[in-house]
Amino acid sequence: MERLTIKAVVLSLPLLLTSCSLFVEEVASPIVASDIYHSVNNTKPVTKSADSKQKKKEQEKLIQAGKCPVCGGVGKSADGLYDCEACNGTGKYNDTENK
Repeated sequence: MERLTIKAVVLSLPLLLTSCSLFVEEVASPIVASDIYHSVNNTKPVTKSADSKQKKKEQEKLIQAGKCPVCGGVGKSADGLYDCEACNGTGKYNDTENK
């Protein structure tokens, strides 16, 4: 195994410091800022259960409108390449398999 020279370590130091600062800037700071915001305002961060409640509410609206809740009434998959498997590409709730 090759030994690192002092020169090699010194030359790689700016890259290491840049990587660390990017991590702190992009990952750690937003987490800390969010924690501080919620503690100061006495609020709770959005959790997965809140997200799933919102998703369920949106699906119920689609069903009431007669649209497929899987594809949103479009009749296509998320990437738009294939027909929706739940409604067979019609986009209608009446044609969904999981009523």
